[in-house]
Order: sequence, then C-alpha cells, then structure tokens
Amino acid sequence: MTQIVDMAGLRFGRLAVISRAGRATRGVATWNCRCDCGVLTVVIGADMRNGHTQSCGCLQDEKRRSSETKRTTHGRTNDGIYTVWRNMISRCENEKHKSYPRYGGRGIQVCKAWHSFDVFYREFGSSRPSSKHTIDRIDNDGNYEPGNCRWATQGEQQNNRSTNVMLTHDGESLTVTQWSRKTGLSQQCISHRLKKGWSASEALTTPSSRKTPR
Repeated sequence: MTQIVDMAGLRFGRLAVISRAGRATRGVATWNCRCDCGVLTVVIGADMRNGHTQSCGCLQDEKRRSSETKRTTHGRTNDGIYTVWRNMISRCENEKHKSYPRYGGRGIQVCKAWHSFDVFYREFGSSRPSSKHTIDRIDNDGNYEPGNCRWATQGEQQNNRSTNVMLTHDGESLTVTQWSRKTGLSQQCISHRLKKGWSASEALTTPSSRKTPR
C-alpha cells in the first residue's frame, strides 16, 4: 500500500492544508483545506502537488471574469477609436514614437483618467462623428483632457495648428495661443488679423473693437 505523505500545514497556491479528509472514489488521499478567500474545501492531494488545483475555484473565477472584462473593454481593439486612444498615449509617453518630440517631448500629457480606455471612450470617444475625424487639442499647448479636446477633420486641425505660429512683439516670442492668453484677444481675432496682412504688433495691440482695414 502506498504510504500517505502528511500534507497538513503545507500550502499550495491559495490553499492551506488543514488535515486529512479521507480518500476519493479512485482511492487517492483527499485533504481538508482553507482557501485564502475563506472557503473550506476538500481537495485531492495529488492535484495540489502537481499544481492542477490551487484554490477552491475562486482563482479560476477571477481569471474568467478578467478575461470577460478584457473582451468587453478591448473588444474595440480593431475599432478606430481604440487606435486613436493608443496613438494618443504613445505620442505623449513613448519616447521612440516619431511624434514624441512634438508632444511628450514638449510636456504634453494625457490626463490620468484617460489612461483608461473605458473612461476615454465614455467621456469622449463615443462622440466621434466619423472615421475622418481625429482627436484635436483646442489649445495646442494644453494636455489631452476633457474641455481641451474635440473631434476635427484634417483641415480643421491644420487651421488649429496655425495658432501655434510664433509671433514676436516687443522682444518676446510666443505662440498665438500664448499671446491670446496674455492680451485677452481671441486666437481667431489674432489669426484673422495676420491673414489680412497686419503686422504682429498691430495684431496684438489693437483693441478688438477696431475693424480690420481693407
């Protein structure tokens, strides 16, 4: 007869062996165990020793729920929204990304909440008008965060980038966005004046009530 090895006091995965329980139908020894989740269960000794059983079943349940959550959360892996989100993160945090110097390299960040695809999709991604629209920061010096992002076509984004042109006035060089903050003039007002041929000084110092010369 095969000698039974005393397993009481041993631990296998989440299972702490308490005492001998008896024998299973096929004659192998079974043991009373307490799982880390608090459940008392009877387990075949050989199954614990070979790693087949490591919990009362809670571990398998957790893995299954995690898998289901991933399928639900990332079922949009092939969706354009997920690609937009992934690229947004990469531009700001992956130093090897070709666009990193223009984003993360100059301090642009993704807000903490939007590091979760679920949150990003719920707060912003689900409103995407079409596959032709990509995420655009309203303030090119600002972060990816609620209130500073919109969906825009390539043409709209190109127009927004015009606010990132450096203007020099009174010995100071700033972007249109920065000058807008400093002068109180809207970005649209400053950009419109520049397109009309105004000098940087005129565009930045003339009160907004004055009409653009023809």
